Amino acid sequence: MNYSSELLTDEEYLSFWSTVPLRKIAVEAADTTKFWKVYDAVPKSVKSPLVFLVPVSGTADVFYKQIRNLIAHGIRVISVEGPVHWKVED
Repeated sequence: MNYSSELLTDEEYLSFWSTVPLRKIAVEAADTTKFWKVYDAVPKSVKSPLVFLVPVSGTADVFYKQIRNLIAHGIRVISVEGPVHWKVED
């Protein structure tokens, strides 16, 4: 069983994925549009969220266990994944 198929059967991951929406934010550059992926977990009334920045080879949902635990304690969490870059110049 590979890693992605294990996640698809993990109840914690499925619960996270079904309750915390993924937003895609378009950022336009001179010649392209890049998309940032953002999970913004509730509650929205909290004005100072905890922000998780994903490592270069990760995805925004890599922190799903931490996010689920923190939102259960009323802490707003934002997990951000930057766009893919194929060249150093980007």
